[in-house]
Amino acid sequence: MVSEDFWRQLLLVLPLTAVMGVLLGLNIILALRRQARALQDLARHLALEKCDSIRRSVRNLDTFLFPMCLVELPEFLQMGQLVRHEVAREAGQLRCFESHEADGVSASSGTVFVSHQWAGFDHPDPEGRQYSSILLALQGLQERGIACGYIWVDYTSIPQVNEFQQQAAVNSLAVYASHCSVLVAVAPTCTHADTGAEVNLQTYGSRGWCRLELLSYKTGSGLRSGDATIYICDDSGLRNGAADESIADQSILHVLGGSFTCCSRKHPDNMPCDRHKIRDVLLGIYWRLSCIKRDGDLVLASWAREMLQIADTDTEKYFPSHSMYRTASGAQLQEHFDGYLPLLREMFATDSEQGSDSDQHAFVRGTFFTV
Repeated sequence: MVSEDFWRQLLLVLPLTAVMGVLLGLNIILALRRQARALQDLARHLALEKCDSIRRSVRNLDTFLFPMCLVELPEFLQMGQLVRHEVAREAGQLRCFESHEADGVSASSGTVFVSHQWAGFDHPDPEGRQYSSILLALQGLQERGIACGYIWVDYTSIPQVNEFQQQAAVNSLAVYASHCSVLVAVAPTCTHADTGAEVNLQTYGSRGWCRLELLSYKTGSGLRSGDATIYICDDSGLRNGAADESIADQSILHVLGGSFTCCSRKHPDNMPCDRHKIRDVLLGIYWRLSCIKRDGDLVLASWAREMLQIADTDTEKYFPSHSMYRTASGAQLQEHFDGYLPLLREMFATDSEQGSDSDQHAFVRGTFFTV
């Protein structure tokens, strides 16, 4: 027989248990709501950060974050070799211009953007082959009536020691290219001083940095002049590179699919990966392509539409969300464009709707757009 005390205690315990269960359930619900709210706040914060990155990338499309450092042709001919930026600066061999000055220089004297593959880890041209090919290219351009008053070449024009200045110059790469009147891809056959591998036009076209320079020039200078002709100077001399498969549009758009020295060296001493350095530049180029598609003439708009279609058909290939890179301690995951492009397209659509009524705008080769 069950005693009356048992039933009495049971009648007391059951309601208390029910109340405790309800309170526990409420606590769980509140905790989940707090967690959901925290996740929403985090998502909003990350989205705002990405929007800020996009705005910064667009704003920098026509701004030099570091002056454009050029070498006058007579000075370049007297150098006898490719000279490091810091050495050229101390020797007074550099002429540095802000963005509002660079157009006038290019229009009056001609500015040549030299794109080339490094033939060594620490020096781009240990044997002097690339320098000789640059001289050959300059001679060929002049014979075609193309002005070559100033030269831009990475080793001399971009800081090599100060990492902050170097990154600022890298972030201005697309702007530098858009202020040049001609680009020549210099790709003589030679041997890489550190790896022993052959360096030639094919390996040049596979380099991520070279692809970025070509893409920057085509999306920038072509808008201004209507002509983004790229010249190639290899073992056979100087020629128009329009039909060359090694620098075809689909190839140069695949910047992050190119090879980078930092990756081949497995990022020694925690060396940062170059692929991450150029994300903002590529965001700006995507926006610029969208502008060309919207505002360019029939030929340019058609070209930009094709480029965007290539990118959007396989976004993960051309603008990957993440990538893996190897270090001495193992593989590392780094973010690139995760969530960026949908935000960029939304911001661009809003900008297009606002039109000329926008409070802020930046000028990019015939196109106004808000930032």
